[in-house]
Amino acid sequence: MFKRNVTVSGSHQLSGKDGKKLRKELEDAFPVLDKHALKSVLPSKTEVLVSKMSNKCFVYSCLGQPIFFEHEGTLYPTVYTLWKFPRLLPALQTHSEVSPAIVARGADLMLPGVIVPQEGLGVFEEGDRMAIGIPENPQPFAVGCAQTGSEQIKETGLKGRGVKLLHHYPDALWAMGDKSAPNAGFKPSRIFPATEAAVGSDGAGEAVAADVEGLDISDEKPEACGEAKTAGASMDELVDSCFLRALHLRVKDADLPMDCGAFYSGCMLPCRPKGTEIDIKQSTYKKVSKLMKKMEKRGLVACKQTKKEDKLVKVNRDHEVYKLFERELEAEAEAEAG
Repeated sequence: MFKRNVTVSGSHQLSGKDGKKLRKELEDAFPVLDKHALKSVLPSKTEVLVSKMSNKCFVYSCLGQPIFFEHEGTLYPTVYTLWKFPRLLPALQTHSEVSPAIVARGADLMLPGVIVPQEGLGVFEEGDRMAIGIPENPQPFAVGCAQTGSEQIKETGLKGRGVKLLHHYPDALWAMGDKSAPNAGFKPSRIFPATEAAVGSDGAGEAVAADVEGLDISDEKPEACGEAKTAGASMDELVDSCFLRALHLRVKDADLPMDCGAFYSGCMLPCRPKGTEIDIKQSTYKKVSKLMKKMEKRGLVACKQTKKEDKLVKVNRDHEVYKLFERELEAEAEAEAG
């Protein structure tokens, strides 16, 4: 919704009367925001700027920071407000590997990519405001509207569209603010787990701002996903990309079980992009065994130890992350053919 070609068509300051009305609407819409909490986002007697956008949304800003936006008569928090109050909205969790489809391409969240926690998905209805995050990072990275309810999901399962995306880090609405990030796990191309060192890092915002310097609401479209992965990609991104590429291109079900070390050296390493080198020790995984355990925990593969040797015994080709990468490979093939 807030793509780079979105522009501001007009703006004005709220009158004192309209400011009080807005505060009352926010208190009613978000019960979590008591008067004290609301003051931390929208201080009393502070001027509020209302910007009318070319996408027919209204953005409310305070002290130069967009804090809420209105879409079709409904108020939604921006990611800046969510980072102050991460539990302001009910949230659905997805895989870190799925996040590029959202933060880099603005795709909706599909239910097959949703992670169901032990306590369940919670209670929500179709049309409710929703946040999107990953389990390993405490801060949400997107805001949208539920396309189904929790009761319906119980009946039909994780099928179809989960959340219609309205706003996400780092879109044009985010770029109207100070372009900060809540922790070092937030990257323009993907949301990563937040390590203890990353959470609260003073340099996180500056680093991200430098990554996307020049981004504003009139910029051109972002570069293709494939280009981003091979240009300046982190070691974790390279490892994950090669892992998925190897599963698709070099591992057949008939080849299993396969020694995990042989999978890494014989399947993953040959899948690295030209001009890049993979060093598992330079990633957060550190070891092949930890990489395999992490991917097994995510449900992508199954491993088994036989005679003290780790074996890859199964590939979950129905996993949403696997299918998502399959579509990326198809897009690459079409681009090369065209």
